Amino acid sequence: MIAVHGALDSAAARAVYDAASAALHAQGADAVEIDLRAMEDWTSAGLRDLAACTGLGIRVRMGPHDVQAP
Repeated sequence: MIAVHGALDSAAARAVYDAASAALHAQGADAVEIDLRAMEDWTSAGLRDLAACTGLGIRVRMGPHDVQAP
């Protein structure tokens, strides 16, 4: 699991995407989850850029309901 704390802007979202992608492709990794519940602030660009993670099949936790790739 990758937990995001603090602020999420476009640069931070790209770093999270890169980390999640690397974890997903690591030997033996079959699932990756990003936990956004501790975020304090975000930009629309950050959230938009992070949405690319669902395209990889990565689960994103944002609160009581989770977002999953279709």
